[in-house]
Amino acid sequence: FELTMQEEELLNGGSHAVESLGWVAIEAGSGSVGGFSWEAGQTSGVTDADASVALDLAADGVVAMLSSFGGLDTAWARGSGISGTTFEVYAQEDASKDAELVHKAETLDYFAFEGSGVVYGYDASLFV
Repeated sequence: FELTMQEEELLNGGSHAVESLGWVAIEAGSGSVGGFSWEAGQTSGVTDADASVALDLAADGVVAMLSSFGGLDTAWARGSGISGTTFEVYAQEDASKDAELVHKAETLDYFAFEGSGVVYGYDASLFV
């Protein structure tokens, strides 16, 4: 996979300070463990207008991130609510350089979960 940093528009001169980035990989699908159910997926066509994303579970929370870079303006996923089996999301543009906030269509990856509890992970390299 590829990974990049987005600088705010006003400071986007083509360079960024060196940083260490962490990441989590989740395969699209769904499942449950204990009292915790989850769904991971992708949707396209997310712009600066609210988009409804349908789920197969009644989500208590959603983590979402833009996974494309449509255009030159910096943007991020912004949620405007969860209602039963649907969550609302849009691409919010950075306004540090100008007040124009219209954004091209993006692809969004999401991880929705229902229930509560602790989910444990492990370092896969320990089992190689």
